[in-house]
Amino acid sequence: MKRINKILLFGFILLISSCIEPFSPNLDNVSSAKFVVDGQITDQEGYQIVSISNTSTVNNPNNNPLSGCDVKIIDNLGNVFNLVEFNAGKYRGWTDKQYLKSGNSYQVKIITSNGIEIVSEMDQMPECPAVDSIYYHRIDFPSNNPFKPRQAIQFYMDFDGGDANCRHYRWELTETWEHRAAYPKSLYWNGYEIITVRPVDFSKYYCWSVEKIKNIFTLSTLNLRENKFDKFKFHLVDDQTERLTYGYSLLIEQYALSESAYKFWNELRITSNEQG
Repeated sequence: MKRINKILLFGFILLISSCIEPFSPNLDNVSSAKFVVDGQITDQEGYQIVSISNTSTVNNPNNNPLSGCDVKIIDNLGNVFNLVEFNAGKYRGWTDKQYLKSGNSYQVKIITSNGIEIVSEMDQMPECPAVDSIYYHRIDFPSNNPFKPRQAIQFYMDFDGGDANCRHYRWELTETWEHRAAYPKSLYWNGYEIITVRPVDFSKYYCWSVEKIKNIFTLSTLNLRENKFDKFKFHLVDDQTERLTYGYSLLIEQYALSESAYKFWNELRITSNEQG
């Protein structure tokens, strides 16, 4: 009886696979040529970075940085901050803490090398509350081996915005984990002979990897009774990699967003995270 069930399931999968057909949208390559401006302004003193590029076609996707632009950040008090190109299509300018305050509004003004002017609307920097409780729960998932489930830890956050004048938020996550070499350094080849190391060298035995998590995490409390949210689900890490073998940490950066910025990031989250 079990064997029949497996055969039926396999046939069903084949039937679904046969219905998948390639689809090529009929897009006009000329009309797809647009400017892409990416950047954000925070209340942290330092370099404010703006990236400018041109879009590419669907048939030939690539990065097309736009160099030679005149880029400025302007606030509602009349201050102007000039950005200089430090890499192809990337512009930065140092801004002191005194000019980066919640309640102030900012816009980006760009003039391309061809004289095309791109100006954003003034956008107000909202107040950002402190990060609240971060914790995790260990959970199990079914695996191919019924006696050995897939183990994982799920990170959560209890968010409390208090009386902050913002109801829209975004988080960036960076993970760090430890991994180790199979053996410490005890021998090496100097080009002529094998040299024995005594005592053995542990200097490169321990290593750490740092990686920014690509998933987008957004939250709006606009339609909630309070500016808070309990057990907001963050990142999940399972035992299918070496991340949890020795040591693991998660760095969380919290951003308060204007309504227009939240709409952009939330639509990007739906497209990226939920639709693949």
